[in-house]
Amino acid sequence: MTYREAATRVLKEEGKPLNYRVITALAKERGYLDTDAEYPEQSMNNELNADEWPGVIDGPFVAYGDGVFGLPEWGDPKHQSPWESRMWQGLMAWVADERYVERRCTETEYARRNIAELLAEENLDDLSIDDFSELVWDRGSLRTADGEQVSEDTSPEKLAAKLESGEWVVRGNRTVGSGNRVWGTSLDYEPDRKVEVLRSAIHELLYRWDDPFEARRRVIREKNGLRDSRISMILCMMHPDRLGILSEKSRAGVRKLGWLLGTGDWLWENRDVGYDSFNALFIEIRDASGGVLPDLLAVDAFLNHVADLGEPQYWKVALEPHASFHEELVDMCVEEGCAAIGFLEKPD
Repeated sequence: MTYREAATRVLKEEGKPLNYRVITALAKERGYLDTDAEYPEQSMNNELNADEWPGVIDGPFVAYGDGVFGLPEWGDPKHQSPWESRMWQGLMAWVADERYVERRCTETEYARRNIAELLAEENLDDLSIDDFSELVWDRGSLRTADGEQVSEDTSPEKLAAKLESGEWVVRGNRTVGSGNRVWGTSLDYEPDRKVEVLRSAIHELLYRWDDPFEARRRVIREKNGLRDSRISMILCMMHPDRLGILSEKSRAGVRKLGWLLGTGDWLWENRDVGYDSFNALFIEIRDASGGVLPDLLAVDAFLNHVADLGEPQYWKVALEPHASFHEELVDMCVEEGCAAIGFLEKPD
């Protein structure tokens, strides 16, 4: 068989899109491809991509992005839902089992309560730069009531109990990364004027407009020291059920999630440009999680966690692997019916 004939047969037998490496491995294993080529995977990729060449129209394969190919009778991949894939199910199982997101949301909820109280409309006249910087602008930490830093590697149940009892406290905002710890350093106003600018900007953002997207657009245009990502963070802290956080970290998480789900860039095209469309994607991810990600703060924690995992070609192994760079672990995952993220020294 030719490379194309072998690929067509494998895809028909598997009934789903596959990465060209997986197609090559299955074709050789089933005796459809007998080749002495030094790099058969690359030859397969070249053949499957041939229809992208100039002058070739309506080829026998559909490119899904990131080396994944399917058959044209399966339809346009842009209309297929990634949320029904085994990869997405595996990711949600991983999130539920690992519980990082749950721990982070437990911390964030206590920080959110402090921020919501601080920024309540009736308290804005007393809002100070120091309090705003400490509770909203600074990442802060998890500490004992006496001020000693504590390990963040604990169960969500223990963490919630310690926070509820007051033995541990969360200071600062657990949704922000590194950066300026004090608000307003870029503003060349006198201290009294700075406070007025801050209070006015918060009132404009949270209480003047019924439409939060319109409020955000207006506040961004003003000279108030509130950066775009921090504005959406404040909105999310006040309305975690319907407003997400648009940041470089969450954008990176979206891009890697698209790679993981085998969708390439098309699933998210233009979705991470404007806040309205990005927020709609947050809601879509939450709704597709089946309760694993209960609100948009949880979605933010999930996307940040995905972004932190490193370059995806080095850690993606899944139920239907699209990139089998570590064959032993891939085989183990397929046999056990699970998804793996990262590579442990002890596979058991």
